[in-house]
Amino acid sequence: MAPMRANYHTHTTFCDGEQSPADMAQAARAAGFDALGFSSHAPFPAGMPWGVQPEALEAYAAEIRRLQKVWAGTMDIHLGMEIDWFPPEIRPADGSFDALGLDYTIGSVHLVGFEGVKAFTVDGPSADLEAGIAAAGGARRVYREYYRRLGELILDGGF
Repeated sequence: MAPMRANYHTHTTFCDGEQSPADMAQAARAAGFDALGFSSHAPFPAGMPWGVQPEALEAYAAEIRRLQKVWAGTMDIHLGMEIDWFPPEIRPADGSFDALGLDYTIGSVHLVGFEGVKAFTVDGPSADLEAGIAAAGGARRVYREYYRRLGELILDGGF
């Protein structure tokens, strides 16, 4: 029995990806994939640029559901969402995206913040991370905060 080829962490032009969902599905099937899950970044309340714009959420879900029909019997397509854990603004467990009927969610921690320090991304441009580390008082403090938040995400669930 051949192993199943799948990817469930796929971003498209609906968020910070560079290809349309249709192009991604076509490329995945051409590469021999049996399943493809789309997991666009959820809209972030502070308007982070990498997320789906709130007004595009329905279009995102509709396009992935359309692709499920197009590829039925050939490749399994799944509608997902990558949801950041940055309470109180957003949490995978808060139910904000239940109405979309997602097949799955991914929990993630992209931002850390400290009192008196503007939240910054830990996986964005290196200059942003370096500036955040300097403002926070050192890399060790940032790494500890990141893993503390990751642990809280895991305990909170919703993904």
